[in-house]
Amino acid sequence: MKKHSRKVQYMEFSGSRPTLGLVIGEKSSLMVDAGSSSEHAEEFVEYANSIGVKNLKYVAITHHHWDHISGIPHLDLVSIGSREAQDKSGLDIGFEEKLKLDLGGVSCVIEHIGGDHSEDSSLVYVENEKIMFLGDSTYRGFWGEKRYHTLENVSRISERILSYDCDIYVTAHKEPYSRLEMESMLRRMMELGRAAESYSSLEELKLGVQTELTAEDIFYLEAFYEGISKKGGERAG
Repeated sequence: MKKHSRKVQYMEFSGSRPTLGLVIGEKSSLMVDAGSSSEHAEEFVEYANSIGVKNLKYVAITHHHWDHISGIPHLDLVSIGSREAQDKSGLDIGFEEKLKLDLGGVSCVIEHIGGDHSEDSSLVYVENEKIMFLGDSTYRGFWGEKRYHTLENVSRISERILSYDCDIYVTAHKEPYSRLEMESMLRRMMELGRAAESYSSLEELKLGVQTELTAEDIFYLEAFYEGISKKGGERAG
């Protein structure tokens, strides 16, 4: 486990296992995402017990994909997520826009932000601790075997993510980002999304831009062009 502060820790991602968060309150405590298996969930609970957390009550689900919800049946916790996540996963509590939990000495805001990866995605922001759990919300979406981004969704989630006074951003399968790193990544993604909409193909864009494109730039550009193709296919359908 990584310790952010006395009140916030997280179990780091490994293989198909996503990062799991722990927010420790005086009245109750919160788990962020339920794990990819019974073993994953049980390891988390065992650790919480080992450091004296006896009031684990809630699990906030960032979205409904299997590696984030498979542990739910093995946890005696109240599951919370967006209304869409509740509909897909049978969570105990669903909300429309956002929900605030007072855990005693620390509060969390769970906000539905959607995104390309999964429309039911939510962020979990821990007030005063200035840390945010994002699940997979900044990642590419799935379109058959293809992966995509859309400028519309990236712009929307960027606005919501950066609206909070936050220092550390924890995603499910990557190392945490600082505020500067998150701002830089999201800004670059939007720049590339706008560029993809200005050129008819990646090849044309490579010839037209004045700066050298990095491997990461190409990664995002390919995703944005897939997103443009996806929107075109939906319109044609």
